[in-house]
Amino acid sequence: MQEAVKVAIVVLWVGGALPPYTGLTCESIQPSSQTATLWLFVDSRHVAKVPEECLQVPNVRVVELGPHGVARRLASSLFDASKRARRADHSPRRRSGESWQQQLQRLMQTVPMESLSEYIPKASDELGNGHADWFTAFGASVIESYPKMLVELKPSWLWAVRSELLAAGHTHATFTDLDLVFGELSRWLTPELVWPFDVTTWGFEGDASRLFLRGQWTMIRLVGDGAEDLILRFTRCSYLSTRLLEYFEHRAIQHQANMLRGSSRASAAEENRELGLGRGRRLQLAEQA
Repeated sequence: MQEAVKVAIVVLWVGGALPPYTGLTCESIQPSSQTATLWLFVDSRHVAKVPEECLQVPNVRVVELGPHGVARRLASSLFDASKRARRADHSPRRRSGESWQQQLQRLMQTVPMESLSEYIPKASDELGNGHADWFTAFGASVIESYPKMLVELKPSWLWAVRSELLAAGHTHATFTDLDLVFGELSRWLTPELVWPFDVTTWGFEGDASRLFLRGQWTMIRLVGDGAEDLILRFTRCSYLSTRLLEYFEHRAIQHQANMLRGSSRASAAEENRELGLGRGRRLQLAEQA
């Protein structure tokens, strides 16, 4: 007889209040209490404004990781995974440019640890100067500045929280979105349908000629032979492994550029208001010039 299936459905959240429909998502998982649990990882219930429904449904777990905790956990786990990938024969290779060590040293000089003190746990007596400590703080600062990154980092979520999932006895896990209604998943999350496969994802019409791992549901086996390698398959994406530093640097620069553009637009709008020029009047003056 095959072992029962116990699935963790995982959401990591950064960036203020959860969406207003989160309560409905939590309620929708209740019929699957024998098979599935929704895990919400947040910095704090208060900051994320976790709905009361999520706190009352028995198969919803809300995990608070503390100030900057979600971003720090992701950054730390990604740095660890990238080290493993660089040691592996299958890891993607950089074609040209700086080596990993050169880029790391340059970034650590550009963004010194002292400037990242906000992202160091208050309990720490020292800021620390190790590579992993620095990237955890730097990575967390970038993620919180650009929360949309969470979607791009989704393949790494299960690696980041695997210890909690395994400790709770989960056999499988998937990342997901919050704008979903789950219903009675137990009807098809049966041992006979689940255990024969290492990875299970949803399919849509037209997928037959292509292979997708859907962001709404990509269920991965957490236990048994080769399970760790399955969870770490995301490291075959170079931006999450051998080009991790390059990716985070790019997102940091992009965020700065967006902030500057926003500031420029705000300044231009304020200048127009001071001059008392509406859009039509500006066009008229331009035509006359």
